[in-house]
Amino acid sequence: MISYFYRCPDCGHEVTIEQRITDDKVQTCPKCGSAKFHRPPRRAPLVQFKGGGWFDQGYMKGEQ
Repeated sequence: MISYFYRCPDCGHEVTIEQRITDDKVQTCPKCGSAKFHRPPRRAPLVQFKGGGWFDQGYMKGEQ
């Protein structure tokens, strides 16, 4: 099961629904009944790595 985020532009209702990939998308808002209920595109998570990391800390020394 995958968690999908849905948003209604009419009433602003936001909900996360667990569905299978093969399940149909939810078309109507459960709060106001609007037919504009949709899954907005997700952005990639913002990840920032700081520091030298495991490679610079000598984990791979002697392996090269």
